[in-house]
Amino acid sequence: MFDNFLIAPFRLILLLLGLLVVHQFAVRQHLQNYTYSYFVRRTAIYGAALLLGMFVLVQLNMYSTFTLILLLFGISFYNYFKIGSLINPRGKDKNLKRRMLIAFFIFLEKRERNLKKLWHKELKNYMPKQFHRPTLLLLGIGFVAILMRFGYVGLDGYTLSKSWLESLDIVKNFDANFWLIDDYRVVGELALVNVYAKLTGISKEMALYTFGLIEAFMLCAVIFYLIATFTGSRWRLPFVGTMFFATVFYLLPVNPTIIMEHSPIYLGLFFALIFFIFLCRPKEIAHFETKYFLVQFLMASAVALINYYVLFMLMPILLVASLVDFGRNKKYILKSFLSYLLAILLIVGVKLLVCYIRKIDIYSFFTSNILSVDTYSYFPSLLVDFNALLLLYQITASVGLLGLVFLRLNKKNIGPNLSFTIFFLLAFNISVIGFKWMDIDLFFKALTVLYPIQFAISLFAILRILDMILLKKTAWVKFKRVSTIVVLAFLTITTLMVDVTNTSSAKTGELKKEIVNLYDKLYQNQFQNSYVVVNNYYGYKLAQKEHLFLSHQQFVADYAKRDSVFHAKKALGGAVKIKDDEILPESVFVVLTKEKSSESLFHTQEETYTGIEALLKDLKAKGRTVKTYQETEHLKVLEIINAPNLSSINEMIFYYDQGI
Repeated sequence: MFDNFLIAPFRLILLLLGLLVVHQFAVRQHLQNYTYSYFVRRTAIYGAALLLGMFVLVQLNMYSTFTLILLLFGISFYNYFKIGSLINPRGKDKNLKRRMLIAFFIFLEKRERNLKKLWHKELKNYMPKQFHRPTLLLLGIGFVAILMRFGYVGLDGYTLSKSWLESLDIVKNFDANFWLIDDYRVVGELALVNVYAKLTGISKEMALYTFGLIEAFMLCAVIFYLIATFTGSRWRLPFVGTMFFATVFYLLPVNPTIIMEHSPIYLGLFFALIFFIFLCRPKEIAHFETKYFLVQFLMASAVALINYYVLFMLMPILLVASLVDFGRNKKYILKSFLSYLLAILLIVGVKLLVCYIRKIDIYSFFTSNILSVDTYSYFPSLLVDFNALLLLYQITASVGLLGLVFLRLNKKNIGPNLSFTIFFLLAFNISVIGFKWMDIDLFFKALTVLYPIQFAISLFAILRILDMILLKKTAWVKFKRVSTIVVLAFLTITTLMVDVTNTSSAKTGELKKEIVNLYDKLYQNQFQNSYVVVNNYYGYKLAQKEHLFLSHQQFVADYAKRDSVFHAKKALGGAVKIKDDEILPESVFVVLTKEKSSESLFHTQEETYTGIEALLKDLKAKGRTVKTYQETEHLKVLEIINAPNLSSINEMIFYYDQGI
């Protein structure tokens, strides 16, 4: 069961690796050049371009799997054939095209069939003598973040909730080219969930369920990248900050019962922090320098499509804080500010135009996206009182600010660190004081990402000052060498010692996981709308646009009569016409939980369970085919087959001629 859920993220990873192989054959660069910064930058840039392209396709009523693939090919064509490329400076354009063409013709002429020779002549030349260790470290931390979150799945209270089911409905609506149908919600994150489902071939339910894990991995990457870029530390400080986010839930405002939740705040912060990195460290965008304005516009546009709280509440503070280095980065700050305004004008302007046409109150539209009514602050896993924890956050940031000011006065290049610290303190104090438009619950969610960065930056300031004082002390040098091991041991031991499973939340997470897995299996194996699922009432939302639905009560009350009529007329052949409302689907899947409960929304009621058992027994006595489709620890799924080989996709392909 565990592997079934990790297969979706791994499919995405394999897809990206495939694109990397194609890219490598095109550019023929050494694999040592593929560092984490290389991947993070391009993930952000091409991810934002993909989201913006999808937005345009949906408005043109052209979005589908085919056009999505065409869009990806279009981005690749734009990249490799230099129609205003985003990757290489113009001086390298001709060389790249020449290398691609020469390599292609050499491949056609030689057509090397011997894999051993191909390895020695081609692949081995590009293999690095050693891999980039910080990149491997980041990959390890990212997988730890996924595993830590997956370890809390038993406490999951978010999946199949009302909010989750509403999000699922929006994800499915993109297939019908509906983006602006939900007038009071910015849905860019859910658009990427739809893309994720299409690219990996999984169900929308599974994509929505696992997208939070993808976001956790992406946030690990941007936290590591930002800390490394701002502090100059190759791996020690990035390791501390990223591990803090990945594992130390007992010192972060995290609710373990919704830890599997996907969040537009998190995805919006990913693009906003990349925007901030490019703003404070323009050299990080050296390969994209000729398109700096376009890249920053893409980042701001992605945030505008994903989340207004990040766009209107946090990004302005980021821009103000970046003025610390205005003298040095004046040109880039102005370009970033203009790109931010242009993104608001175009992307938000489209939404405002729709509001005007549909006579939607603009004030209500903004407040519903900047302020949240379904987010609340409850953190049962904290080791200390939450107010004391907030005070600790403020003290940490204030100490970091004093240290950075001291370093600034000593002519140290710490501008980006100072900018982030000022941003953190401004956002923190404005939110905690109670500014009307800074939703405190949304800020606490953002704080989960922002504080680990601030902790690492404050630690950097302290260490730099100690370096200045104790530079020639041998003991200090030795201490720095072993400190990372001590921190790693501390994080590991304390994480293992804290048991959040004592929370009073009902442990329905495992059942929900099995339900999502079942619906993904049906999506993968059954032909659309050829079957009906008998389930509790939450199954109605899961069934929309995918298959038919019957509640347990409807099944017990009506199915026996419909079965008798259908099979009686079917036995007469074409002599009697079967009416539309008398036709039974090819397969009927009856979902039952092994634990009965009349209070839970997800468990089968005892009375209903008894009625279904009696009905299934009666159907078997009439000669109907009833078999166990799937049985897990908490679920039992039975299949009633009314038309053999006409529902399962594999059976339709290989045994169709044996069907009715």
